[in-house]
Amino acid sequence: MQALVSVCTPYARPALRYVATQDLVAGPLPQFAYQLALAGGAVEAEIRGADDVRGFLNAVFGARTPDGAAGFDVRRGPDFAVIKGGGLRRTPLLSEEELEHYVRNYTNTGMRGTVNWYRTRRLNWEEELPLARRQEREGLRVQAPTLFVAASRDDALPEGMSRGMEASFVELRREKVEGGHWILVQKSAECNRIIREFLEDILGRERGGEEKKKMGGKRESVI
Repeated sequence: MQALVSVCTPYARPALRYVATQDLVAGPLPQFAYQLALAGGAVEAEIRGADDVRGFLNAVFGARTPDGAAGFDVRRGPDFAVIKGGGLRRTPLLSEEELEHYVRNYTNTGMRGTVNWYRTRRLNWEEELPLARRQEREGLRVQAPTLFVAASRDDALPEGMSRGMEASFVELRREKVEGGHWILVQKSAECNRIIREFLEDILGRERGGEEKKKMGGKRESVI
């Protein structure tokens, strides 16, 4: 791997001890309550037809009613009364074409496949446990140069969650973009610029290293 980029999502070291989502919500991460809500089965039961899917997506992408009511909150999850009430404005984060693409597909497939991810926390931990043990034993760190882009107003994954990430990387570069959880949509041009400059720097360094090797080889052949 030549380089690694993460936007909004901080790196979490594989853990030796399993911590259930319920314990995270009761402790340091109350904003993860939305994960419990998405895993609980209500989404599949409530969100069925195209109108429901459209309302749900609008809510997840930050839409509000004219009086400011939110259809989705990270500390509560989806508010189905608001979502199904038909009063949500359309999210500005998706074009009409994008929104309708997702509506068609989720209407056909249902929501279960998507929210199943929030039910796999223990499975993910079990899969990562051998790596956690090796990391503890050998002090492993991510070798690829890494860029982490934080959002200044991310309610679900606040920047503070990335505190201490440097210990897990040989090289970590940090950037911050003004915006919420969807900065890849809200500030796409700025995010693309930051990522492009990071990758250009990495590729430039690699090319420079290759040129030095070639020049070194030429000098040796002359001598």
